Amino acid sequence: MKLKIMSPIIKPGLIIDASFPTPSAPVDEALLVSIEYVRKMVKSIRDAEISSQKKKQKGKQGIANFDPTKPKALKLFVATRFPAWQDTAVEAVKAHYNEVT
Repeated sequence: MKLKIMSPIIKPGLIIDASFPTPSAPVDEALLVSIEYVRKMVKSIRDAEISSQKKKQKGKQGIANFDPTKPKALKLFVATRFPAWQDTAVEAVKAHYNEVT
């Protein structure tokens, strides 16, 4: 029974002879940068939690009370573009930018 279900997936031959898959779309650099940002954010949060736990174990009270037994949640909002006032500021800087100075 299992062979009938798996037969479209299983191909004859050795895995060592299989070719490396080709990408189906070009690499999205913006997505890679976004993923790296989220990874760094997660690491930063975990480091802060560990630091808070260490302070608590030493008897020091941290700025934020962290209870590892309670559930945790984090909402991370990412903007797809800058606010209008920042776009205006960037355009003003571009207009007055001089490569020489």
